[in-house]
Amino acid sequence: MQNILEVDIKGYKAELPVLPLPSGVKIAFFNLHGNTKMTKHCADELAKLLDGCEVLLTAGEACRQRLGGFSGLVAVSGPGCPKSAH
Repeated sequence: MQNILEVDIKGYKAELPVLPLPSGVKIAFFNLHGNTKMTKHCADELAKLLDGCEVLLTAGEACRQRLGGFSGLVAVSGPGCPKSAH
């Protein structure tokens, strides 16, 4: 039986699987590419908080793509990634 973490992110409710890592740490897993509806919701909510922000470093390309179009924001998905900066 898989453990599930129920989350509510600004009105978006989801059930995330809790996965054990080899180190024994457990993480709640969210696939940015597999759940585009949740990614869009999170990016839209995050964008509301970015007024005045010039650079945002994100872990995911999908989030970067969604946020990169907001009023001159430079969103970078990781250092050394040539396709990550606008």
